[in-house]
Amino acid sequence: MSFRHEYRVALQSVETLIRAEGSTSPSGKASETQIARSIGSILARAGGRASVAARAGVLEIGWTPSPEGAEPLDVAAAALEQGHYPEGILVLRLLESESPHDPGVLYNLGMALSDVGELPAAIETLEAAVTAAPRNTDAEVALAVALARAGEATRAIPLLEHAVETEPDNPWAHRNLGACLLRTERPQEALGHFLLATALAPGDAAAHLGLGQAHEALGEGERADGEYRRTLDLDEYGPAAEPAREGLSRLAASTFRERLPGSPRMDAVMYLLDALTTFRDMARKEVERVTFEIAMLGRTGLDVNDPARQYTLKSLPGERSGLQLVCIMYAGMKVIAPEVDAGFDLAAEYEAAMSLFEAREGA
Repeated sequence: MSFRHEYRVALQSVETLIRAEGSTSPSGKASETQIARSIGSILARAGGRASVAARAGVLEIGWTPSPEGAEPLDVAAAALEQGHYPEGILVLRLLESESPHDPGVLYNLGMALSDVGELPAAIETLEAAVTAAPRNTDAEVALAVALARAGEATRAIPLLEHAVETEPDNPWAHRNLGACLLRTERPQEALGHFLLATALAPGDAAAHLGLGQAHEALGEGERADGEYRRTLDLDEYGPAAEPAREGLSRLAASTFRERLPGSPRMDAVMYLLDALTTFRDMARKEVERVTFEIAMLGRTGLDVNDPARQYTLKSLPGERSGLQLVCIMYAGMKVIAPEVDAGFDLAAEYEAAMSLFEAREGA
């Protein structure tokens, strides 16, 4: 029994893959031999044996997957799950060439194209998937996500509203609808969908991030703070982590300024002055060690509005408040990388501290 699959694919459908393989010449064109070699290399990485010929704008491909008998769709899904997008997308393109209306192929191909940023192709493919399977909520949500990524949240919202109406317990539909509503400045409506998303999928860090952003947009800082911290608890190093840290920094800076709007905070000025004095006698490497330790500690958020001395460092003795640590980090960044944004605006306080430091040193 032969497990060899035969395909004929238009070169145009795999142009992006060919460019990604570096198969184009300085003029931007690739010979048919180069194209065939590149496609063969991608299929070899996907697993199995392949023969590829390019003629008159068409690829003629023979492929025997490994292990023998493996279903090509399973090979594609496994490649995508491992983050091997060229391999997964190519196999899906081959399947599309022989089954252009298969909703499963179109759905997986459209999602993969969306993930790699080929948004026009993703939208076209996912529209075809929705047409092929009008009751497939997952395809509808995936199309909405691609539209949102392309900056078309307004077009995505009706699709997502239909999805949550069809499947009210679908957390991904609620989460993405909330995100689109936030983008279109409708935070009150977004809040309800994020609340449902976090209730349905309490371990979804992205849903908690969105809930925090909705609370922040509505001026509910304490609740936003809690959701941003929950996001970091769930996935400290995932894609939702950095926006959560940025949210915590915004909230901290906003509360920090509320106490004395328009005026330098003298407690921060004195903490910065202490840091400048400490760093004066330190080698650069020591300053870096202190600064980077605080930066790592701050990845889960430092409470700059609680005066309690609740933090300790390995690189400096004693206990300090969150504001003290932020001031030390700010002063350290001015020493080691003054052009880098420290993530917390203490410019006025630093200027005042430098004036005091220079006056004291010159006395």
